[in-house]
Amino acid sequence: MKVCIFRFQWRKRFNKLSSTRNNQGDVLEASTRPTRESIFIKALRFHSNRGNQVNRNQHFWTRMFDILWRWPFSLTHLYTCVFMVLFHRCHTHAENKTKLTLAGVISLNTTSGWSSGGIIPAVELALDDVNNRSDVLQDYELTLDWEDDKCIPGLASHLLAQHVYNGTQKIMVLGSGCSIATVYVASFSHYSNLIQVSYSAASPELSDTSSYPLFFRTQQSDLAHNTVRIAIMNRFNWKRVAALYQNEKFFVQIINQFLSMLEDADVALVKALMIRSDSEQELRIVKENDGRIIVVHSYEDHARALFCAAYRLGMYGSEYAWMIPGWYATEWWSVPDDRINCTENEMRTVLESVIATVQVGSDNSSNQTTINGETIGQYEARYLHRLQTHPKYKHLVYHDWHGLGYDAIWAMALTLNSSLEEVSRSNVTDTDGSVRGKRLDDFNYSDDQMANIFKTHFANISFAGVSGQVWFNEYQDRIGKMAIYQIRDGQRGVTLVSAIPKEI
Repeated sequence: MKVCIFRFQWRKRFNKLSSTRNNQGDVLEASTRPTRESIFIKALRFHSNRGNQVNRNQHFWTRMFDILWRWPFSLTHLYTCVFMVLFHRCHTHAENKTKLTLAGVISLNTTSGWSSGGIIPAVELALDDVNNRSDVLQDYELTLDWEDDKCIPGLASHLLAQHVYNGTQKIMVLGSGCSIATVYVASFSHYSNLIQVSYSAASPELSDTSSYPLFFRTQQSDLAHNTVRIAIMNRFNWKRVAALYQNEKFFVQIINQFLSMLEDADVALVKALMIRSDSEQELRIVKENDGRIIVVHSYEDHARALFCAAYRLGMYGSEYAWMIPGWYATEWWSVPDDRINCTENEMRTVLESVIATVQVGSDNSSNQTTINGETIGQYEARYLHRLQTHPKYKHLVYHDWHGLGYDAIWAMALTLNSSLEEVSRSNVTDTDGSVRGKRLDDFNYSDDQMANIFKTHFANISFAGVSGQVWFNEYQDRIGKMAIYQIRDGQRGVTLVSAIPKEI
């Protein structure tokens, strides 16, 4: 900048004598004078040349003097000078950042189970926000290399193995989207000393820190549903209940815990039955035993078939109450499904009897400032704009839990950032024999020391996320709130929000 100012003052006097002479003193014709466009093109061409970074830095100031002294001065020269200094500083800083890559295992194109496709724009938005912050990982760039596991456990495990044994060194794992795939990935991600963070897997099995020591989640455990269900039953003095569940390990665990809670709540069990894709037979048994309060835990494809059968059997209206998980996709009952023969209006009719429980997500009306410096409503608007306008997201649909994905990235970034000082206390020896403090990019899959540092810092973070306050209990599960809602005319309305104790 001093060079620019000096040049400006000197040239101002010189231009009074001649404004059209080049450095040889020759008079330039108007058609041969350097134009504003040519000056900027020369500057940009210099910086876009993909030569060696060190050489570009060494020759940068030489090029600056060339621009300043070889061409007749004008305001364009001053603008070019300022532009090149700023561009050089920003460009050099960006290229000097060290990449830290996250492994992503995301459930997208699923035939059964839960799709987390709508979370992808939020995750990429979070990466942009983290990388644009000067006070978080300022010497690093956080990136994500993700694959679609299709909610298939074996495929999910295979994809993580590819991340570990092939390609770029990964520092943490994001995913998976559905519980059955997440359990398989979490079974061996800790053997590679990788912290794993899920934004939606709610299986109670994942609360077992002895089996999954490096697993965290911004979603609450599904066991939280049972506490709320018992509270609802006590509130309305319901004394008999039936339970229907899909034959998946984590659904079985949730129902088993629910059944164990019934005795303490002085509630009688009518029947506990496993459901299939066609559940009419199980529903007839419940109806014959006069079961009117019915708890269901399954994926939404089984739920569609179940409620269509309930409509045909007349198991809806004021004499029935169904309790389901509220994490199904928006308007999940209207998704085309060849296995059911009910119209959308018929499905809406039976759903009038449904009570759903779900983790509280974003509150768009809140004016609270979140970790990214904006309100939840402002973040929501950015998310929707990206989802709806970016061509690569055209096949994705909105999901209520996108904020959990956004906050998962921030939790990982803040953990890495807070670990910097402790990591640097350990020394490493470079190939030239020099000794220096350890850096995050020194992490490798045998580095249990750094993994334990990450785990300690992760367990202690707390920040205002777009999905609410983010912090974790002793099981490394998200502490949060549950919402209870009913569906009216195809619309969801929250009727009650309750805090969940830390031990859940």
